[in-house]
Amino acid sequence: MAQTISNSIRIIPRDENFLNRNVGASGEIFYNRDENTLRLYDGNTRGGYTVASTANLSTITGTAGVASLEYTTTIDNDGVSNKYVFNNVSAPELQLVIGYTYVFDQSDQTNEYYPNPDGGVNNQHPLSFSETPNGELAFGAIYENNIKYQLDGKEVTQEIYKGVKFASAIERKVFLLVTKDTPTTLYYYCTRHQNMGNSISVVEPGAGGSGDASASIAVGENAPAEPVVGNIWFNNSTGVLYIRADDASGDEYWIQPSVPQTDAFTQFTVDTDTLAPTDSADEITFVAGSNVTITADAVANTIEIAATGGGGGGGGDVVSDTTPELGGDLDLNTSDITGTGNINITGAIAASTSVSAPSFVNTGVGGASITSASTLSISAQDSIVVNGEIDLGVILKSSEKLNMKTSATGVVEHDYDTGAVWYHSSLSGNFTANLTNIPTDDNRVIVVTLLISQGGTPYLPTALQIDGAAQSILWLDATTPSGNGGQLDSVTFSLIRQSASWNVIGALTTFG
Repeated sequence: MAQTISNSIRIIPRDENFLNRNVGASGEIFYNRDENTLRLYDGNTRGGYTVASTANLSTITGTAGVASLEYTTTIDNDGVSNKYVFNNVSAPELQLVIGYTYVFDQSDQTNEYYPNPDGGVNNQHPLSFSETPNGELAFGAIYENNIKYQLDGKEVTQEIYKGVKFASAIERKVFLLVTKDTPTTLYYYCTRHQNMGNSISVVEPGAGGSGDASASIAVGENAPAEPVVGNIWFNNSTGVLYIRADDASGDEYWIQPSVPQTDAFTQFTVDTDTLAPTDSADEITFVAGSNVTITADAVANTIEIAATGGGGGGGGDVVSDTTPELGGDLDLNTSDITGTGNINITGAIAASTSVSAPSFVNTGVGGASITSASTLSISAQDSIVVNGEIDLGVILKSSEKLNMKTSATGVVEHDYDTGAVWYHSSLSGNFTANLTNIPTDDNRVIVVTLLISQGGTPYLPTALQIDGAAQSILWLDATTPSGNGGQLDSVTFSLIRQSASWNVIGALTTFG
């Protein structure tokens, strides 16, 4: 069962002197910016506080999306027998949190031999885990799931780790990844000596943790692996704190906790004794016209920020406000406005490049207009359908546009989108005319004309292509023309489209 999440969490960057006049409430997390530590407080009596646990953030790192905590492991005698000592605590009962990797660093020399340097392997203390106390030394079994052993940075098997190479290694580490499938109770033990370890309780985030209670807070750029409800993650790259929570459907999310809010009022705790406009780290900046009132209360040690609403500064929430209004221009900053609904505009739409949509509907009583300062291009993948009357000014058909061509040989492209009449001059040989962007729907006739100013030797389009596909030409009188030198020849092609195929009729007329 996951822990219930409090409706507010405070992490306040302050120096140590702040504690002399402010008391940490029970369960409060405090960040000491001088020592770079997180503290978990227990107690709320003015005049004193108890630090339930402290952890330096430099010892908490995020690796490959997994938060990890490291225990410096040494060996010492408690007066009865040798014991493992984790971070200066002798044989503690550990509480390890699901979703975290725990590193047991046995690089200290006491792990290599204790108490006698000449005792050989009998005085070495390789660490391992089991579901029973003392593991295989008491007829139990080694726990092997999500366990990794390293000697001098190289991963090895458990057999090699506890063997003769243990003493010769400079760096010795054991990694334990705690997951949802980890048994709720484990034991850490020495593979050579009984009664050196203790028990491990596996708990969910928010249920506490051993040694560093801040083990329930992952600090790193990447989110913890296998998170569960109640995980707390501080992204030290963005400075944002997250809590793992679920909704009524059981779906889990990383959410940002916030202090309680009512209407447009937000309250947070600050150190009013040190807050100064010249301190850039403590400055609060509002855009002019945002209608925000700031009230400082030195007794309660709070600042209230209240938004009065209205005015040219806007500030409305377009998510919760069903009729948001803009006090000025809307700058998208290269972003898009997207949605499945309609955009209803009673004024004009101005675009410097293009406006595209599946449909434009004018719902007003008057007419709608589209105005372009230069060329207005309207294109459709299939067709343009117009219902009702159209009042047209001057329409320039493609057959009325003249395209100029200079000397050319080989395959010469003629783009029908730019016009249906081409004027050729200074030809140096016969050529193939390739007509491109020709409409291909059936039952239509398209006429194109090639005007050729002939020199002493006449040249003509002796072959024809439509979008690169060769076509047969039916010439007038079934005779392929040869042209007339020194004259103006007009070659006309009538392109007849039927049954998804072309019939091309060609004719030559000479003007002199």
